[in-house]
Amino acid sequence: MPLNANRPSTAINLRRATLADAQAIQQCVCAAFAAYIERMDKAPAPMLYDYPSLIVTQEVWLAEQDGHVVGALLLAIEEDQFFLDTVASSPQPAARRFVV
Repeated sequence: MPLNANRPSTAINLRRATLADAQAIQQCVCAAFAAYIERMDKAPAPMLYDYPSLIVTQEVWLAEQDGHVVGALLLAIEEDQFFLDTVASSPQPAARRFVV
């Protein structure tokens, strides 16, 4: 038996989000940005986004670890440009390993 057989995997899987991921992405983003509500006196914009719509119309990527969404990235694409709109990582300690 391998020494790490009882530990969860630390492998991170990056992939494009599907509509089935929308709720998990919303939860990850809300957890990542929750600390800013008090400072800003309102919810940061990424917490209010319509992720099902964005998954269809933009590029939404996610990071998964052990079957759980631990990060999300929103690439906003316009006619002649694109920009990185949102980067969110789960505040859970295990998820912090992939944040640079």
